[in-house]
Amino acid sequence: MTIFTRPESTSTFPADIPVVKADYADEKALEEEFRLRGIDAVVSVLGPGAVDYAAGMVDAAYKAGVRRFIGKFFGSSILVL
Repeated sequence: MTIFTRPESTSTFPADIPVVKADYADEKALEEEFRLRGIDAVVSVLGPGAVDYAAGMVDAAYKAGVRRFIGKFFGSSILVL
């Protein structure tokens, strides 16, 4: 397991889990990290503020040979009237 988080994130995670500070807008860098780390599956829990990056993350995963991409595409906490 590897956690990918925003560079400005102050979240903390267990010490035994690798954490990558990633620019979600940099599709090529994500692809390289996925490939380098041998990522087999991605579980994306991007919030509403990062939804614009979802397609690029899917593309990066595909190009890196990731076999499964499970996204949070079933809804949002934003209500538009």
